[in-house]
Amino acid sequence: MEPINRLESEYFVGLDSSSDFVIGGSSGKTLFKINQKGERALPFNPFFEANLSNQSCSGFQRGSQITLPFKPDNIVSNIGEYYNKADGEFSVNHEYSGVYHFSARVLVNGLTRFQEYVDLILNVGSKAYVTRSEASGDTPFSASISRIVSMKAGEAVSVAVRLIHYLVEPNSDIPINICLSGDHLSNGTTTHYSTFSGYKIA
Repeated sequence: MEPINRLESEYFVGLDSSSDFVIGGSSGKTLFKINQKGERALPFNPFFEANLSNQSCSGFQRGSQITLPFKPDNIVSNIGEYYNKADGEFSVNHEYSGVYHFSARVLVNGLTRFQEYVDLILNVGSKAYVTRSEASGDTPFSASISRIVSMKAGEAVSVAVRLIHYLVEPNSDIPINICLSGDHLSNGTTTHYSTFSGYKIA
């Protein structure tokens, strides 16, 4: 067993400037870190989870289509800080290239009683993965997507919602107002209707 004083000379244990618990080497490099949430921050596999906090709405003409960006802004966890809520994108450097699992769920309000398609699109670099649902009725509609994909450094991962209204009914000149539902607070409990998450698995 190494003498304690030797260990003390080669490693340091304490809190960093962000009050995170760290173990570091004599070179000053941080080898292990636990943040104030109790999450292992180093070494780590990138992970993020974010919710849409407020309803996001847009109008479009009947018999046409619209693609809405999905930018969850309420970050629940963001280990590695690779998710950017400003543009709703997740991207990593070369050190964390690999296989990832991504999932998203969106609650759509404003669908008419006529038929529409709801496409949930997961963009990974130049590739796009799509799940299509056929929605009919004026009640809220939930769409989801889940994929395991290979991700390279510099590629951005994001989600978009494409709505296609393909039947033209009377009063078709009246635009449709579509909303992506945000968080809802009721009796002290918050329901997360629209979410986006991802993590490295290999």
